[in-house]
Amino acid sequence: RRAPALDATVWVELELKNTSGSDFTTIILDENCTADYEIGADLEKMLGYAALPQFYSLQSNARLAFNALPSEFASVSIPLGFYAPKSDTYTIALNTENTQNLEGVYLTDNVAGTVTNLLLDDYTFSSAKVLNEMRFSIAVVRAVTAVDNVLAENDLVSIVNSYDLHIKNAPIGSELRVYDTLGREVISDQID
Repeated sequence: RRAPALDATVWVELELKNTSGSDFTTIILDENCTADYEIGADLEKMLGYAALPQFYSLQSNARLAFNALPSEFASVSIPLGFYAPKSDTYTIALNTENTQNLEGVYLTDNVAGTVTNLLLDDYTFSSAKVLNEMRFSIAVVRAVTAVDNVLAENDLVSIVNSYDLHIKNAPIGSELRVYDTLGREVISDQID
């Protein structure tokens, strides 16, 4: 059996904005890239005008405006840093123009203890003037667009359709555990 097929490179553009302006950072999902810094794929963030918000991802202690990674690394958790130039309300939004190949873009706010799927909603928060590299992280999950294998009649099959999970051929009495993309258990039950 072969792994699920993934479409070509996917650009995940995130925007941080307040009443004064905005800034962008981009996560690039490319199976030909590595998790290490690569000239020509990743680009370091040069912090700019101090009166505007600044937004970037973090990798190996480097601040990146563009962070190119294979999908397996992007689906775990990528730390995000930001500079808030003043006490204000800020919004983190996803440019949804080219997101058809994504299953989810999950923003974790470590201060509020929340997870928001930016494919569905923007995230708004308040901040004092601060440079913070610990508050947010992002996990990007690509959608499987094709599968190149044939299942045997008795293979265990799971399908997610919207928010419904369908399981076929699970042995009666077996234990079912479902985890979200951040590794948290969301369901634990017996198959009956």
